[in-house]
Amino acid sequence: MAAKHLDFELRNTLVVGDNLYSDILPAIQAGCKNLVHISEKVASIEYEIPKEVSLHTVQNIENLFNVF
Repeated sequence: MAAKHLDFELRNTLVVGDNLYSDILPAIQAGCKNLVHISEKVASIEYEIPKEVSLHTVQNIENLFNVF
């Protein structure tokens, strides 16, 4: 995995993606704990987000700065 090769921890990584199924959920499964989903609509997630994962949804990239 790239994280081991580059010597950083996924739990300290912020993932930003616009596709729930190809960006966000694989990142959670890989071990990322801080995620932002950019989406104009609210997605229904058929996956239980672990309690230790911080997942925020924003409507556009400009709203990203309001999350943190």
